[in-house]
Amino acid sequence: MKRHQSNPEPKLLKVAKDRRIAFTVVRLWLCDSEQEARQLERQLKGRKNGRKL
Repeated sequence: MKRHQSNPEPKLLKVAKDRRIAFTVVRLWLCDSEQEARQLERQLKGRKNGRKL
């Protein structure tokens, strides 16, 4: 979350914020490094099954 808060906003979060759309973080995956987090993110996105996450 800190990475997303400190980096330029992802488009989806920016649009939600601009339109005052509330959202809730419902799940976090903890990783030991940024590289591990990126690998996990790619793996999860590659499944193309966001509803089950």
